[in-house]
Amino acid sequence: MFDIPRILSDTPVRRIEYHAELPSTNDFALQQLRTEDVGELPMLVLADRQTRGRGRGENRWWSSEGALTFSLILPLDPSQLPPDRRPLLALAAGLAVRDALEDFVPSAALRLKWPNDVYLSDRKVCGILIELPARPSDVCVVGIGVNVTNSFDVAPPEVRGRAISVAEHSPAVCDLTVVLIRILQQFDRALHSLGHDPGKVVERWQSCCMLTSRQVCLQTETQRTVGRCEGIDAAGRLILRTERGLQPFSSGTVELMPSPAG
Repeated sequence: MFDIPRILSDTPVRRIEYHAELPSTNDFALQQLRTEDVGELPMLVLADRQTRGRGRGENRWWSSEGALTFSLILPLDPSQLPPDRRPLLALAAGLAVRDALEDFVPSAALRLKWPNDVYLSDRKVCGILIELPARPSDVCVVGIGVNVTNSFDVAPPEVRGRAISVAEHSPAVCDLTVVLIRILQQFDRALHSLGHDPGKVVERWQSCCMLTSRQVCLQTETQRTVGRCEGIDAAGRLILRTERGLQPFSSGTVELMPSPAG
């Protein structure tokens, strides 16, 4: 299904673990890190189908045939990506997916939702989960799921109402290998920018944010906050204008508030 030699030749990936089916590509990647020396990085864990994909917290990533599901094991060179810039990884990954999908759909329809989702025509087309294992401490796992040609006919109702695939928006059928290669290439460019000019990544992400100037509700483990989104700051934190003034948030789940009637 995937052109493995082409992926290796056209992207920075040095090793590929390819499987017809996995419960979770992120879980497989983390297990590899725990049990063996994975060798030269970046390493790609790729599956035709993922049966128990994970999102943030307790969320699950539902997918079917035609979805692109993979995880990337990346080295974290402190000289290129110091710890204070690592919270920007999720933003860089989302921006990379958005930029890659521009080749298949109009750019105006592609927006970013903090911290790690890509939306197409106001419906979710991609989710991203970044995990930092305790050991080794110099790598991270970037899990990405993109709805490319998959159908939602048999998806749970809550998924059907909120998700979309690229094929629903584009008259051309998208080849999964081509989409994957373009995402990996764009992510490599984004990582380069993150190492040399993180402000550029923040600025570009900001220009694509679907939440800016809209009323949102942010839910953390301990509190619920409602406010007007003012974008993100230089550290990638979401800024809300609330009754207490401007407040930054480094984590949480965001939902748009309904527009007032009338």
